[in-house]
Amino acid sequence: MNPENWDPIVHDPIRMQVLIALVGADRLDFTYLKNATNTTDGNMATHLRKLEGAGYVAYKKTYQGRRPKTWYWITQDGRQALLRHLDRLEQLVAKGREKKGEVD
Repeated sequence: MNPENWDPIVHDPIRMQVLIALVGADRLDFTYLKNATNTTDGNMATHLRKLEGAGYVAYKKTYQGRRPKTWYWITQDGRQALLRHLDRLEQLVAKGREKKGEVD
């Protein structure tokens, strides 16, 4: 499998975790995503900006009382990119199993 075929935005482990979390939810907040990926505020913000820049996630800033809260959700482009990436991973696993003779 040619590495040039991998989407570098989705291929990053933290960004892939974010997309996987978001695909199973209507929306998730920044703190949830940060805790789920065990990363820092700054690191999470950087990863989310990359996903936003690619059009893979969208967000809305709200307030809960006086505290700001930012909600994120996966876009259709993000869902398609994640599914393409997971398909490639499945193909890679299948090829590895074929080479070992472990195909069910």
